[in-house]
Amino acid sequence: MDAIKTYVFSKARNTRIAFLVDSNVSVDLLKKIMTDNNRIWGGTYNPIIPVRDNLIGKDWMELLEQVDPDIIYHSPSVNPRLVESSCLRVYPRTYTIIPDNGLLNLTGVNALTFINRFFKHQLAERRHVSLPYFLHGLDHVLKNFLSLNFGVRELFIEDDQYLQDIGTVCIYDQNIDKALSLMWSSSGFMQNVLCECFLGNEILRAESLQAERFELIIYDQENSFEDLIYYWNRRLYQRPSMKVRQVAVSKQEFELLASDTFFHGMLSDNAEKDHIYVNSRSISESELFIMTSKSEPKNFAVSFKITPSADFPKKCNQVDPVSQQSWTKMLLQGTEGFLHLPEYPIGDHVLLHGHFELDVRINYSGNPQLSEYRFPYHTLLRREVSEVPARINRYNALSFQVDGNLRGIDLRLPPVAEMLRSRVQIREVAGCIERPLGLKQCAQSSAGLLLSAFMKLFNGDWWFVQRYVLDKFWLEIFTGNGIYQKTAQVWELGDERSSSTIPTKLRTNLYGKLEKGDGLFSYKDLKHELKCIYNHYHKQIALTGEDKEEGYVVPDLNGFIREKYNEDVESILYAIDRFLETEAIFIGLKVKCNNCGSNLWYSLKELSHRMNCRGCAFSITPEAESPFYYKVNDTVLNNLMSDPVKRKKAYGGNYLVLKALDHLRDPHWDQMTTAFGYCPSLDIYLDNDDFQKTDLDIVAIQDGKLIVGEAKMNVSGFDDKQIRQLIWIGNEIRPDVVLLAYKDGHLNHDTLDKVRKGITHPHVEVRGMRVTESQFQFGALLGLPETRLAEKGT
Repeated sequence: MDAIKTYVFSKARNTRIAFLVDSNVSVDLLKKIMTDNNRIWGGTYNPIIPVRDNLIGKDWMELLEQVDPDIIYHSPSVNPRLVESSCLRVYPRTYTIIPDNGLLNLTGVNALTFINRFFKHQLAERRHVSLPYFLHGLDHVLKNFLSLNFGVRELFIEDDQYLQDIGTVCIYDQNIDKALSLMWSSSGFMQNVLCECFLGNEILRAESLQAERFELIIYDQENSFEDLIYYWNRRLYQRPSMKVRQVAVSKQEFELLASDTFFHGMLSDNAEKDHIYVNSRSISESELFIMTSKSEPKNFAVSFKITPSADFPKKCNQVDPVSQQSWTKMLLQGTEGFLHLPEYPIGDHVLLHGHFELDVRINYSGNPQLSEYRFPYHTLLRREVSEVPARINRYNALSFQVDGNLRGIDLRLPPVAEMLRSRVQIREVAGCIERPLGLKQCAQSSAGLLLSAFMKLFNGDWWFVQRYVLDKFWLEIFTGNGIYQKTAQVWELGDERSSSTIPTKLRTNLYGKLEKGDGLFSYKDLKHELKCIYNHYHKQIALTGEDKEEGYVVPDLNGFIREKYNEDVESILYAIDRFLETEAIFIGLKVKCNNCGSNLWYSLKELSHRMNCRGCAFSITPEAESPFYYKVNDTVLNNLMSDPVKRKKAYGGNYLVLKALDHLRDPHWDQMTTAFGYCPSLDIYLDNDDFQKTDLDIVAIQDGKLIVGEAKMNVSGFDDKQIRQLIWIGNEIRPDVVLLAYKDGHLNHDTLDKVRKGITHPHVEVRGMRVTESQFQFGALLGLPETRLAEKGT
């Protein structure tokens, strides 16, 4: 097998922070959260989610899931476990309590980092650019308005490094009423728009274009919670535009600004179709009309237009950020290496100081089992993958917390089986380690060892296992489970015949030769078996031939079938070569002993022109024209048969597990999942009154979803004890899906409901999957018989 190449795609972005605030939070603290976010890269796109009585509204839950925050701040009265108990698919790196004094110490990149890039044209032309800032200790009614809407704030020592080419304008008591004039008298700017520099809009898209329009929000200071929440989160539905998109102003502030020409000029510059749209949730429309009519900006040929308050938040459509455009591509030889961070991760000559996020997506080439490496939620990453703090984001990929001084990340990708086994034993929830209750030991079961040996034969190539090993033809060859004791000959097959007519009488009968299931067969046996199968399914094959093309009837149906038969013979030869290459079968001869009468199989290594009989040790010699016979590797038989020693006809062992895993890998016929992996069956040892041990037949990951379950040949196997074990799996391991896979019988809703009702964790789905007999994979037999079926429990 070729060496695995690991392609790592990475992209830097801002740290996304969400705030869960109690609806009784003070207005001053709410504004403090907003103004602090105006200081960091992407801060204006950090949502503030209202929580009432420890409940989050459904629309707000959807918004929070779409934002996929790296960090969640929450009011002291809000239980962080609310996120999980509300069925939210949100997996932050940490939870942090919002302190009463409002000192958040937010993680991120200073928005002033982007001054030179934002004003590069003005600076190149030596035009004056100035930063407005507050004098320390300033106390004025308009301070909140300037800080909230334009990011004006006091300067700190760490800001000096960004202001070398920028002038400053100090705002203090005597000139604050002329602040807007000072801000626009030169190439001034608003700090909060710097938050949107190089911000990839991976947030939300509104269904309505109205979300993009400029809006003035006037609020009553004493009842401003709804208005401020609306003002702040409305930004999430807008594309980063580097300009003011909405302005929030209190009644008192509006009265002070009503005579300010620069205030009206700012509003008119952003007006749409000569209208300044006005909205409020705390002031009636009639009162808004009176207030705005007194201060109509007549000099600017625009007018205020009162709009009714619509429901918020809106239904959102998120742009998929998975596209590999603008992602940096690196190659790791194998599954370990050093992921270099570019000096300028987001643009030419832009150095990032402070913490930011690095999203990482991992693709394999040369591994047919896995095309993308994804992680189930709550997988332990520290020490297992990297020492750099990381989390699993909503795409089941990695997001690392890095800073501008970090030159790279030591990255290790554990084998999928190892990663899944670790996830079964340990959960990491926002930096805290949790273990399944009562778990004492987890080890690979004997069935898991058999499955590992089986897949090693085929180098983990699931496509080959599905296409050949689990094909109905080869399953019957290996195990002797054919049904062709007596088959009427209908088709004239093979190169030895030339007639193109279908016989009018059944001239002979064919008998299947491989039903004893001794694991031995010759090439001639395979051709004969194939002929039996063609004649056994002749009615379905005829229908397939007639419906080959709509409205077209094959004129020479026997010729068409004969051609397909010969193609299948070639396919058999190819499969034999692959089976011999992987040692799934061994080549040898049958040698008859004239002394004891045995006719036993001997491998090529044992053969000689004079050799001893394995039965009686008498000297024997192979016949010159002896045909080759192939013997099935016991590893294959042990995984496919219920009793490979007695050669019972029923399928068993890992057969059902293989079929279930194959369906998870390829659930829609040749539409392979983006990411699939599995862990061979595990034994779980518990300290539990109801049971001390359970086995996990199925442990797999499908497109990031962790699936754990049991496989039973008959649904009767899901008895009360088994149901208790499945409930334990759901509550303690907490996979995305608890799977009940079976072959025979009917899985009724009562069984599924018992498992569902016993599982208290909201994220766990309980699903049934019926796995039926394999079908043929080649020639005119393709898809026969129609038995492939998956059944979901609802």
